[in-house]
Amino acid sequence: MLTSASPARMLLAVFVLLLPGALCAEARQAAGSIDFPASEITAISTRYAGSPQNWPVVNSLADYNSQTNRFYLTSEDIRLLAEFRNGFENVTESRTLYTSLIDRGARVLAREELEQLESKFDRYRALVNAAEIAQSNTMAARIKTFSAEVDAIVDERRLMSVEARLEERENIVQSRSGLLGRWADADTGDLFRQDDGIRTGEESQARLEFVDGSDITLSASTTAVIRKSSVDRITNRSEVDIELSSGGVLTRLSAAARNQATFNLETPTSSSQVNSSSFWAESRSGEISTFSNYDGIVLVSASNEEVMLSENEGTIVRRGQGPSAPIRLLPAPNTNWSRPDTVIYLNQIELQWAAVSGARRYEIDLARRDTFLGNVRTQATTVPAVTISDIPRGLNYVRIRAFDDNDLRGIDSRTLQVLYVESTSPPPLILDSPFRPDVIYTFERSLEISGTTEAGTTLRLNGEQQRVNRDGRFSAGVHLPGDELSVTINVTNPAGLSRELSRTIRYVDVPRLFDLNWSAPFQNGELRRMPRMLVRGSAYHFMNVEVQLNGQLLRQRTGNNGDWAIQFEPDEAESVTIRFVDRDSGNTISERTYPFTPIR
Repeated sequence: MLTSASPARMLLAVFVLLLPGALCAEARQAAGSIDFPASEITAISTRYAGSPQNWPVVNSLADYNSQTNRFYLTSEDIRLLAEFRNGFENVTESRTLYTSLIDRGARVLAREELEQLESKFDRYRALVNAAEIAQSNTMAARIKTFSAEVDAIVDERRLMSVEARLEERENIVQSRSGLLGRWADADTGDLFRQDDGIRTGEESQARLEFVDGSDITLSASTTAVIRKSSVDRITNRSEVDIELSSGGVLTRLSAAARNQATFNLETPTSSSQVNSSSFWAESRSGEISTFSNYDGIVLVSASNEEVMLSENEGTIVRRGQGPSAPIRLLPAPNTNWSRPDTVIYLNQIELQWAAVSGARRYEIDLARRDTFLGNVRTQATTVPAVTISDIPRGLNYVRIRAFDDNDLRGIDSRTLQVLYVESTSPPPLILDSPFRPDVIYTFERSLEISGTTEAGTTLRLNGEQQRVNRDGRFSAGVHLPGDELSVTINVTNPAGLSRELSRTIRYVDVPRLFDLNWSAPFQNGELRRMPRMLVRGSAYHFMNVEVQLNGQLLRQRTGNNGDWAIQFEPDEAESVTIRFVDRDSGNTISERTYPFTPIR
């Protein structure tokens, strides 16, 4: 049976997953085992492992026949998959509970515990991707137990007097305690109560989350004050008033908040009562406010006039005037993406979309999460095309929206998933610290060269293939028959991209270095001082020899056979140091100090 680390198996499985429109056919079953074509691996994963995402588990158990392009699962494999699926179902139930916990205020009431639960979810997914079935089953059991514990903790802490929490921040974010407090740098985790303020600098962003699961995201150059934030712990009803002095905020109400909360937003020109799961408001120069409602209902009031915004409607309020009649928001840009996801091998992507009639400009968001909350990078353009550069490695999310002549923010496009895989770059090759210099000295005829590369690469040392562990670690033995050996290490990834390092290994026989011939008597580790002395020895052709007496330094280049000789006058020096230095690098290889017999 092939292991899950087999490059051929892994590449095949990934290729199958990426096949557009791959459809499942019924697998042939016999004697409790099954075999199926490679094109059905996602369907088999859904049926036996609970989800198409769990294909690495099926891939690790199945035997693959490259001639027929089919996989085979034994009855024992199916039994193991059944155990795994039970654990996966427990994790799925825990994820449902996790969503409920957020709606009940867990991000504020049990933040650390919720982060631990999220970490366990991440660890479980990593184990599944690595096809560690036994460990993933164990982690599934832990997740089930721990999620129940977090559930109990949230219920226990519901009486805590906490209103809002700074969930995410980017670049410059400041807070102010009360109406008379001074502005100071805000940190993630800071709590906000009535009359507390928050503001963002240029190219900055912040997100506040409330107990009921609602949140507001402040865009760049925005100032807001929490005028009121209270929760009736008995009825679980909440009331939140936010004053937007300048800038823009995106308000998202949780399902619980829409049913049991009053959310008001004040700007210098208007007042709005929000019952929408997605609502954008912006105040410009204190004279004009714009509102875009994407779901539910928003009631906007100004100058004793009011207007009700339905889904995908907006309005404009100028100081001293009532709100404009509802304006239909510009539709989502038609991206014409044939698929909702794409894989790129360079850290940039060129996007084009159909021009939106009436659009004055467009904005493009790039985020690491599909919620587009926190760490969002926004670009603006006046044409229906853009190049996004410096895309982070891994999975990213992109969306586009249009703005009309009134600068009303339109509807977001569907989200594009962009997976950046750096396979256009050669795999890394990092040698452990003893082997990083260009020249390596060894005092043994044999040594192990070790380091780290990318898992799944092929590594060769002087043309001979070496083993690379699943974590990318490697260790290769080298033997030196002579005094010097040139070593070339090459790594090649499945895409055929290579990286290469060369090292020179030099053998040093220390006893040979210090088998010295002195022109003066040498006994019990001491030299008899003579007016003029000569020392000879045999080292290596790549060395210089240094003789140091107090501040005097004499240097001699070894001959082709390594022989050398230096004459010196010790005068009143207490000792003489013999040092062997690599001629190319200047590195000291070894040295010893010899004292002179004391003068009597």
